[in-house]
Amino acid sequence: MITKNQKGQSLLILSKESCRRMIQIRNLGVNYGNETALENINLDIPRNRTCAIIGPSGCGKTTLLYTMAGLLVPSSGKVLINGEEIRSTRKETGVILQNGGLLPWKTVWDNVALGLKARGLDKAVINEKVSVILGELGILEHRDKYPNQLSGGQRQRVAIARTLVLEPDLLLMDEASSSLDAINREHIQNLILKLYIKNPVTMVLITHSIEEAVFLGQTIVVMERAAIRHMIENPYFGDEDIRSKPDYYNICLEVRKWLDRNQSEDQDKGQELRKGQGAELGMESSQNVNAEQGNASGKEYGDEHSRKLSAEPDTDQDKEQKRESSKESAGKEVRK
Repeated sequence: MITKNQKGQSLLILSKESCRRMIQIRNLGVNYGNETALENINLDIPRNRTCAIIGPSGCGKTTLLYTMAGLLVPSSGKVLINGEEIRSTRKETGVILQNGGLLPWKTVWDNVALGLKARGLDKAVINEKVSVILGELGILEHRDKYPNQLSGGQRQRVAIARTLVLEPDLLLMDEASSSLDAINREHIQNLILKLYIKNPVTMVLITHSIEEAVFLGQTIVVMERAAIRHMIENPYFGDEDIRSKPDYYNICLEVRKWLDRNQSEDQDKGQELRKGQGAELGMESSQNVNAEQGNASGKEYGDEHSRKLSAEPDTDQDKEQKRESSKESAGKEVRK
């Protein structure tokens, strides 16, 4: 249901029944070998709500999305959808990837119809569903074209159509508009919002764009490396004109503040790590210098000790040997 608040802003209101938790993530951990991608993640996403996940590269956003999709198996913890633990993919989950994933040898029509054919639907039903979704997305006239004959925005609309025609109850998007220019990116964001308002589904989107997170996220999850740092509730979601209002920029600033705080803390940790490494190197260098000094002192001591030994007075036996040696030498001289 669409209503307006005291400022005259259009807001989407969902019933209590529709807001029951659909996704429950409990103590989730994912490892790639010895590397920790996610650690102790806990998150609830109500049914038919949108959740935007934002964070720096490498923080685990896409890993979290793929785990929700059943494409990755958790190392620890679990993901529940509609109360059932996810161990593999489910047909009610739709995934839209960054590059669209269209088959280049198939036309727009065949790409969109592919999933319906795989499910064995009647040809007449497929034709109707594909025609309707292509019409809603404004690309019906391109039905006989191949992906390389379309613009970036048109290809992304085909990817969205191919997913939505299957009528998923959960829509997962991995940076679905990031490859587009700014104008087409906003067009796709507007399209997604209109489709959502017309037919609400649970939607989770991964993004690097603060503006996109604020425009499409009812809940905005800010991640740091392998963990959730902060969550922001967006009371202005559903307002198609929010980009032109101060409230939009205020929430953008709040998201940016948390992202900058992550970056600042990462830099501080990096400086502390470098200081620690520098201290260790200093200690090691000092130990090496001391060892070299010790070796040099030992050598000097040994040389000095040798000189002292050579300078000690002869014993009586030594003197006797020297006299005998002198006599023998004198005798040899006389015989000569």
